Amino acid sequence: MKHSYKQLLKRTLVIDLIVVFAINVLLLTVFIRVEFLEWFYDVSRKYEDWELDEVFSILMSLGISLIYFAVRRWRESQKVVDTLQHYLSHDYLTDLFNRRYFDEKLRKRARVFPVGVILLDLDNFKLINDQHGHQTGDDVLKRVARTIEPLLIGRELAARWGGEEFCILTTLEEPSRTEQLAEEVRIALINDRMLSRFHVSASIGFGTFTQGTDPDDIFRQVDHALYSAKNAGKNCTKKAS
Repeated sequence: MKHSYKQLLKRTLVIDLIVVFAINVLLLTVFIRVEFLEWFYDVSRKYEDWELDEVFSILMSLGISLIYFAVRRWRESQKVVDTLQHYLSHDYLTDLFNRRYFDEKLRKRARVFPVGVILLDLDNFKLINDQHGHQTGDDVLKRVARTIEPLLIGRELAARWGGEEFCILTTLEEPSRTEQLAEEVRIALINDRMLSRFHVSASIGFGTFTQGTDPDDIFRQVDHALYSAKNAGKNCTKKAS
């Protein structure tokens, strides 16, 4: 990876130099042929000792080259910023949002809107790691993420909360949406062909909360509902009360 990155930088530098060379050749051609520069020619002849034509050509060439490099570096810096923002807000394994981003969004929305929260935990996930290895466990987590995402609509978002736990934030545009989505996720997981090979299921706690509810209290309630689902035999949904 390190070697390929150096090669990429070298190739980028070569391309930049070729482009700058082409720009300068083009500018010199324009300076020679375009009649717009005739007025400058007259001025330069009047003050021949100053060699203004050469100075002007060099300054224009340097100016265009600097503009090109500035635009190029700005675009590259934007790509770096976008990449860093993605890493800061997303889980490295599943590419869902991470816990920090989810918590931030929940706190912002809960201040001004009623919200719904779903917290799910994969049942007996440790057995998958123990019996099939951690790589298979990682593949299962990725598949769970890919199974959840198509079920979301509008401004709903999903995150990996940690380990084998996932969170979903709903907007409550429909009062029953959170409960409906919780059940859709549960069914989708047990019906997925890849996940069914490892008998994957989830215990799910969910709740709907009025505007201004403390996010810490929200998670206490949905977490309690999640463990109620575990105690009820797993592979089921329970509503926070």
